[in-house]
Amino acid sequence: MTNAWLIVAKQTYRTRLKSLTYWMLVLSPLLLAVFSIGIVLLFDSASSSNDKATLAIVQQTQLTKDLKATKALNAHVKNIATENAAKRQLKDADIDGYLIQTGDSFKLVTSATGNTSINKDTLQTLLTQFKVAAMAYKLNISAAQLQSLQAPVDLKIQQINSKDGTANTDTNRGANSALSIGIGVLFFIILLFYVQIIAQEIANEKSSRIMEILLAATSAASQFYGKIIGVFSLAITQILLYIIIGAGAIAIFKDNRIFQSVRTIFSNVSLSFTLVTVIMLLLAILMYLTLAAIIASLINDQSQVQQAVQPVTYIAMIGYVLSFIVAQSPHNLLINLASYVPFISQTLVPSRLALDFIGNSQAWCAIGLQIISVALLLKFGLKIYERNVLEYSDESIYKQLARLIRGK
Repeated sequence: MTNAWLIVAKQTYRTRLKSLTYWMLVLSPLLLAVFSIGIVLLFDSASSSNDKATLAIVQQTQLTKDLKATKALNAHVKNIATENAAKRQLKDADIDGYLIQTGDSFKLVTSATGNTSINKDTLQTLLTQFKVAAMAYKLNISAAQLQSLQAPVDLKIQQINSKDGTANTDTNRGANSALSIGIGVLFFIILLFYVQIIAQEIANEKSSRIMEILLAATSAASQFYGKIIGVFSLAITQILLYIIIGAGAIAIFKDNRIFQSVRTIFSNVSLSFTLVTVIMLLLAILMYLTLAAIIASLINDQSQVQQAVQPVTYIAMIGYVLSFIVAQSPHNLLINLASYVPFISQTLVPSRLALDFIGNSQAWCAIGLQIISVALLLKFGLKIYERNVLEYSDESIYKQLARLIRGK
């Protein structure tokens, strides 16, 4: 039948596209992102509200003025005559706390049942500044001189990538470190989901004994390539959907303060990095789908799907685990070698590229090895699929795999 693989691919794609499981995977990261953004906006709104704590200062008129003048404490400050009066107001919940000075030290007393709290770290910083200012006044140091003495050294940290000469600031490095871990987690979840889909597709046909009818009308190659292309198209659909939603979110929230802060942090994420990451993810999905299809051809019924998925999961887990130690051991020999190993490189290369441990030339070299691996795996995988798809063995999948590896 002409273009039989295309018919199989369309049928697989349409069937899975209508399933609830597929849309749960696609939408769950988006819902998590919306939930996280909502929590951030909620806390941001709460922190900027007018519900401030009330702090009483015992017999310290100048300190009260200084604390009122600053907005860092984010509290209502008032002076109070005696500690006894402060205790009464604290008991009656008229204030949330009071501050009293004893010699060179201060004591802050707060209510354990109050609805608002006083930022103790900020208060300690302000009191230190107040103490330094008082000492400077006694030593006849002017305000300008004191400000000059207290000004922090302007230290800018920049890391130069020896591979391509690009610069990376300390802030961007922290963001990229988080990004590298996120890539490893995301890739692991996506790979396992699509591996599960193709294993179930082949298991459904073998367990229902419909495979014999399908192969009578088409070839094993049409079934093999059609299933892989159909499931692969689902992955492309998911990525395109994320791109569209992301572009829409950028257009809608471009003026939002929090969004602008996040965009500034990740401003060094280049187009080349994004391109490398997407290509490596797509090639990895294609490799894992092919491997899963080969192993799934050994399945007799649905109960063996998990057995078929487990070996693929173990391989994917190697790259997943190594992605967590890239930042701590960037030049480890094992990490360097694994970055060029197909089935593993899809998590390590984007992570190391984000952290500027490798350049674009090394990344494209890893992509080239992935392409070669996909071509070889598709070619030799078809032979194994043709030989096993109509066989029903009583042996476990692991024994059959061992036999395949030995070439028997």
